Formats: sequence, structure tokens, C-alpha cells
Amino acid sequence: MKKVSFFLMLLMFCACVDSGKQKVVHEFGAYGELVAEVVPVPVPYLIPRYMGISGDYLLVHKVREEKLFSLFSLPDLTYVADVGIKGQGPDDFNLLDTRSFQMTQDGFHVIDANLNMWKEVEIADKSLKVKTSKQIFGRGMSSNGFYPLWDGRYVTLTQPDSEMEFAIYDMDNGEFCTVESKYPHWQEISKEIPAFMAYIKTCVSHPDGKRFAAFYSRFKRWRLYDESMNMMADVDVQVEPCKADIELDPSEQPVYYIGQPYATNKYIYALCSNRNTEKDGRSELHIWDWEGNPVACYTFDRKLSLIAVSEKYGKIYGIDNQTEDLLFMYKLPL
Repeated sequence: MKKVSFFLMLLMFCACVDSGKQKVVHEFGAYGELVAEVVPVPVPYLIPRYMGISGDYLLVHKVREEKLFSLFSLPDLTYVADVGIKGQGPDDFNLLDTRSFQMTQDGFHVIDANLNMWKEVEIADKSLKVKTSKQIFGRGMSSNGFYPLWDGRYVTLTQPDSEMEFAIYDMDNGEFCTVESKYPHWQEISKEIPAFMAYIKTCVSHPDGKRFAAFYSRFKRWRLYDESMNMMADVDVQVEPCKADIELDPSEQPVYYIGQPYATNKYIYALCSNRNTEKDGRSELHIWDWEGNPVACYTFDRKLSLIAVSEKYGKIYGIDNQTEDLLFMYKLPL
């Protein structure tokens, strides 16, 4: 086992050229393919926007049905119920910021973006109950992702007119401040394209809140930050396909990192779509450590749009948003 671990570490070292904060990755430490067990869904879902795991439930958030969530029991994805009503009542929901979901053992936290209400939600008796609600942000500010740090502060993406990418919100005192975090300059971009659109991203915090990762959709790159939002690594994934062209029509641009990455104490699991590339139709699972090193790349047997990871059951659960009546279940490789 020690020899295998040493060999994997050696591969990771050789695959990643480190120049200060910039890391150029030319290969992953391991490769493989993942084949799904297909699970029919009795109640079809339209436009799923998020999926996450709470205790022994898989939760799928959707936006066009009367009930906003589907619940499935783990590990085998047995359908439980559709729950959560759109409305203004104490246990209802309106417009949810899908980048603010934080799963807990008995439910989740989420921002109801219409009201900027931070809601603590419990899953119980095949229903959802809002345990607490708290007004956050100031008047006129919109929710733009919400990722926890260890000390009660949250990273959020800035407003569209900001020159900076990130801001910090302090839940205890309600203070909001912009972090010195200028947008990257990875490609010349015309003035007609706002920076926040060119550098659209999906993010995740380490479970202890002391590291933060931002994965970019239009570039095959990601950045790693410490608890004070100082950049630790700028990771350039030069593994084909890796072409980027922001000036193309959006329908033709290559798209890489999508959905919400999943974080454990050891790894980050990121879904790479490869849309509009020679690998279109074959999504990949990229596994990274919290130093910015490549661990493994696994090719899924189909195009996925959302994933959730269960360490407890050793499973990856996936959705293809072009298929409304199936879920996909994979063995977790690491």
C-alpha cells in the first residue's frame, strides 16, 4: 500500500508544473471510466438545478413543478416524495439561489433570493420545515452564491459592476466587504462581454471552512484560496480538450466546469462537461487535492449536468438534464 501511495504521489508531482502560485497540469495521476447503474424515476423532473445529500436522503431541486424538491432514500435511490411548495408561507420557498445550498445532516441551508432570506430547513416526515429565517445583505443587493468560511463569514460573488470577483459577508454583524480579488486576464475580451459572464464559475469550501476553490466554466482552470481569500494556486488544466474562446457565440463556446463541486477533507470532486469540444457528450469527474494537485480523471459513460457524492455509501449520483425520468448511480472510485 505504501508503494502504491508513493507511486501515485510521484505521478501527481510529475503531472503538475508549479511556478509560484501558477500550476500547469498536463496529466492526472490516474484515469478510468465509470459506468452507471440506471435508476428510473417515477415522478419526472423538469430543469433540475441542484442535487445534494442530507443524511440518508438525496435531494433534487427543480424549478418548474408544483413541488420544488424530489427526495430519494440512499443508497439505492428509492423514491420517497416530492416536497416543498412555492409560495410566501413560513415553510414555503420562492426563488432559491442554487449556489447557496449547504447540506446538513438533517436538511439544508439556502438563500431565498427574492427576499434575501437565509433559511435553515429540516427534512422530516416526508416534508420540509423552515426552522429559522434570517434577513441578509442590504437593500438592493442580490444573492450571488454563498460559501461558508470557518468563522461565521461567507464568500459570495460580487455584483455585476464590480472589478473584483469576491466579497465577504459576516453573518454575525451583517457587514459586507469586497475582497482584493481582481478578475483573471486569461484572454483578451471585448468590452461588450462583462467580466462576470466571461469568468462564470462554480465554487466550494473545504468542510472546515479554511480553504475555498473556484472552478471556471469557460476556461479549464480553477483557483484555490486560503481562509482569508489569499490565492494559493492558479491551476491551468492543459489536458485536452482545453480550448477556450469567449468571443464565440455562447452556444458554441467550450464549457468545462459545471454544477456544484463536492468537497471532502481530502479531495475536491468537480464535474467537467466538455461541452462543445471533441469530447462533447462524455462528462468527466476531476478529482483534486486541497493543494491544487491533480489526483484522477474518470470519464462518465454519459453526459451529466449535476452530481452528488456520498462518502458514506461510496457512491456518485448523477443527473442528465436532457433525461427527465432517470437517475444514474456510480461507484465512487476514491
